[in-house]
Parts: sequence; structure tokens; C-alpha cells
Amino acid sequence: MNIKEDEDGEPSKPRGKQVATDKPLVPFGEYRALSKRKLTEETCKKFGYFIGSFKGELVQVAPYYDEEGKLCGQKLRFANKDFRATGELKRAVLFGCLLFIRLSRA
Repeated sequence: MNIKEDEDGEPSKPRGKQVATDKPLVPFGEYRALSKRKLTEETCKKFGYFIGSFKGELVQVAPYYDEEGKLCGQKLRFANKDFRATGELKRAVLFGCLLFIRLSRA
């Protein structure tokens, strides 16, 4: 069987599918309004959703936290709408969930 590989020699991922990896997390870039997705900069800041760089390509980064509030993974959204996951998302709670738990305790 012939398996296609990407530029790193890893098996290539099908378009539109999410691929989990154990690669390091993407460092913080900047908060920015995402007008095509109707997300304001304020909303992105509230949820920690930022623009970062992954292998020289700009990506949208959604942080995922575990039940203790520790960053455990990220989902990366590429310009072509492909997704890649980094970190240990098996430990993660639903995206944005901790924000509402914190608000309800305040």
C-alpha cells in the first residue's frame, strides 16, 4: 500500500479531517477580529482564540483546558479549513466551558 506523506515525512491528512498530534503547542501570536467568521477581537480575547504561526503558516488557535484550568491542547484551523489538534485533548473539557464555570462562581 502506498501512503502519501507531507513535507515532514508524516502521513498526510485528509482535507477537512482533524488529526491529533503530540507536537508542541503553538506559541501565542495575537488577538484579531475574524470578520468572515463574525468574531470580534473582544470575543477572541474572551475565549483565548488567537492567530499564531504553525510551520510558517498563519493559523487560528483554539486553546483547550483540563478540569483544573491547565492548558492541555489546542485545535488549529488552517486557511483551507483543515484542522489539526496538538497536545492532549483527551483531558480537555468542552471549548470555553471553564470560562462559564468561573463566571458562575464569581
